[in-house]
Amino acid sequence: MGDGQLIGIEFGVMCKPIARQVRDQGFDISEAVAELFQRDVDALTRLSVRQFLSESEVLCARKRILKRLRNHIIGASTRSTERTHS
Repeated sequence: MGDGQLIGIEFGVMCKPIARQVRDQGFDISEAVAELFQRDVDALTRLSVRQFLSESEVLCARKRILKRLRNHIIGASTRSTERTHS
């Protein structure tokens, strides 16, 4: 999948796990990487529910997590495609 591919991830208590959301969109992600991102999102949700973070802080952090997750997925997808075409 190319750099222009959209990746949509939902965060929150009632959402599917990140690994499943990524795979449902046709991308691959290792269990270790997915677990790391999932733990980050879960920690952010916990801090939000306990009111340690404002809504704007949560939104900003979620955007950062999503950006890093997308970069990881696109980078891994690009490296995988390069290996198969070499």
